[in-house]
Amino acid sequence: MRTVNRILLAASLSLPVALASLDLRAEMVWEQDRVTTLAEDLARELSLLLEAARSGPQQDTAMQQRTRDAALTVLRRTHENAERLATMLREGNGHFATEGQFEAVKQGMVQALKTAKNAVAQPGAREHLAAAQDVRAELSMYYAAGA
Repeated sequence: MRTVNRILLAASLSLPVALASLDLRAEMVWEQDRVTTLAEDLARELSLLLEAARSGPQQDTAMQQRTRDAALTVLRRTHENAERLATMLREGNGHFATEGQFEAVKQGMVQALKTAKNAVAQPGAREHLAAAQDVRAELSMYYAAGA
């Protein structure tokens, strides 16, 4: 019985927090110009990140080099998807037309974070990675809110 009471208490305490976060997201109104600017910022940060990551030296072993090359490939694809997203938004495409492209960018960034230690050890790269994450988080609020 104690376990059930604890579960109910935990659920009742977390429910208002979850509802408050949903309300906060619901207040994000789609602003085409702002979302377009954020997408352009994200593409720029990913470009700078890719440039910094590529400037690193070759790895000591073939296995390390393949791992680094794979990480760079993920970053390149993510950057290309971010550029495509920015282009779509500049052309006037709205939330529903760009949502799939944003998801591709988001998933690419998740994958890039998993492999980032193999490609972003160069000076400046970590700063661009952090900046890209911040921009992606802000963009996520617009896409989570719907149109």
